[in-house]
Amino acid sequence: DDKQTQAAVDAGLLREIAPLAGHSKQSIRKEACWTASNVTAGTKEQIGTFLAMPKLVETVIECARSGEWNVRKEAAWCLANICTGGGSEHIQCLVEREKVLPVLFDLLTVGDIKINELILTALDHILFVSPSEYGILVDECGGLDILEDMQEIDSERVYEKVVTLIEKYFGDEGDDEVSFPVSLSLISNS
Repeated sequence: DDKQTQAAVDAGLLREIAPLAGHSKQSIRKEACWTASNVTAGTKEQIGTFLAMPKLVETVIECARSGEWNVRKEAAWCLANICTGGGSEHIQCLVEREKVLPVLFDLLTVGDIKINELILTALDHILFVSPSEYGILVDECGGLDILEDMQEIDSERVYEKVVTLIEKYFGDEGDDEVSFPVSLSLISNS
């Protein structure tokens, strides 16, 4: 419930998550990331407050990057919730300020089908915000190669999501070269 989440945020919960997500005990890190994912599943305002908290998103990204799988998975949910429930400014914060794309693509290589579906949905939201600019960043971090390799995963849902992403944002998969959509900002500057 968003009201309960807001009450917890108002009581100072977010100040406590980063130290707990960096704790030496795995179970505490997992629960901290789970709590963070519940906050980021809330309103756009709650997501904005989460992103504004010093060191919080950085700590969650670090949890998603390394460590035990159950901690990484909870951190992945947190980051995906920001992408799917937040506004374009929240996605820009993750992509441009926090450089989250390599971490998301690394999560795709673990082989967890549910997390793959989750991250692919998050990537669709990310690329929707800025197809040209973020498409280039995806390619630069090796993400397009990972997406192409994922077409071999034994999951029809993952396969369909991957093909949709590639066709929607990177052109026809049969093309020899990747084509990035031209953004309106590029057109207006000519």
